[in-house]
Amino acid sequence: SIMSREKDFEQQLAHLRWRRSQNERLIKEALEATKVLKQKDTILGLTADQSADKSLWMTQVLRDELSRPLIISDEELHRIQFEDNKIKRRLLNYSKNQLENIDKQAQSVGSRFCKTSVGEKVREDQLEQLKNIKDKLQSHIKKIETKTPFINVKQVLEKSY
Repeated sequence: SIMSREKDFEQQLAHLRWRRSQNERLIKEALEATKVLKQKDTILGLTADQSADKSLWMTQVLRDELSRPLIISDEELHRIQFEDNKIKRRLLNYSKNQLENIDKQAQSVGSRFCKTSVGEKVREDQLEQLKNIKDKLQSHIKKIETKTPFINVKQVLEKSY
């Protein structure tokens, strides 16, 4: 009847109003979340831009500084050259001591093994290994002896005014 239809219609209308209010609430929440995300993206974008700018600036400063000659006093230059020569001498002495030890080891290997075919093979293998080590060490010593100085000196004359 009419009353039941009217009541049915009112219930449907109330349900639709409730759905509408729920949809509006969800839309407001989504808009608020979108606004917050946009703000975060803006902040992150600014931070990334600042980091990139700072990195670029640091790279330019380093490139500029490295392109300029290092100006040091004669005293400092002599100290650095002295330390460089000291390290070179120590390394040469150590390497030459190692060569002597390899020669002693080779003599010891020569008399250590018995005269069987297995002993001869072991002795030959060890002597070959010692020879390879000695060759590498001698090559290393040559590199040390011919090494260029740590500092390439270019003397700059002071300007006279």
